[in-house]
Amino acid sequence: MGSRSSELEFVQEANLRYYQAVAASSLPDLEDIWLPSEACRCLLPGGPLLKGWNAIRHGWQELFARARELNIQVDRVTVQLEDDRAWLNCRERILLVAGRQGRESWWQASNLFWKRQERWRLVLHHAAPWKEQSGAPRWLQ
Repeated sequence: MGSRSSELEFVQEANLRYYQAVAASSLPDLEDIWLPSEACRCLLPGGPLLKGWNAIRHGWQELFARARELNIQVDRVTVQLEDDRAWLNCRERILLVAGRQGRESWWQASNLFWKRQERWRLVLHHAAPWKEQSGAPRWLQ
C-alpha cells in the first residue's frame, strides 16, 4: 500500500470518477468503478436497496434510460481511510430532467470503497435527503 496521503488522493480520485460516470450516464465507466460483487449495495434516492453489482447496474441503466439530463455536483467531501477500506461523505446537488420536468434536489451521500488488486472499488453508495444539521435529530428529541 502506498503512503497515506497518496492513498487518500487515489480514493478521492475514484470517488470523482464515480460522479463523472454518473453525470455522463456511462454504464461502462460505472462497471470500472464498482466492485463486481454480490456484496455491493446501492440505495438511490427514492428507490429500493439494490443488492449485488448486477442489480445495481440494472438500476442505473433504468435511471439513465429515463433521464433526458442528469447533472450532479458534489461538495463538502470528507474522507476516512483505514487500511484497505475508505468511506467518503459528501453533499450531492442533482438536477434530473425526465420528460418535460426537471427537478433539483440535495442529498447527503456515503460511499464505501474497498481496495482490491491495487484499485479502489466502490462497494456501497447510500443517498438520503440533505438536511442542514442543527441540534439533535427529530427522532431523538
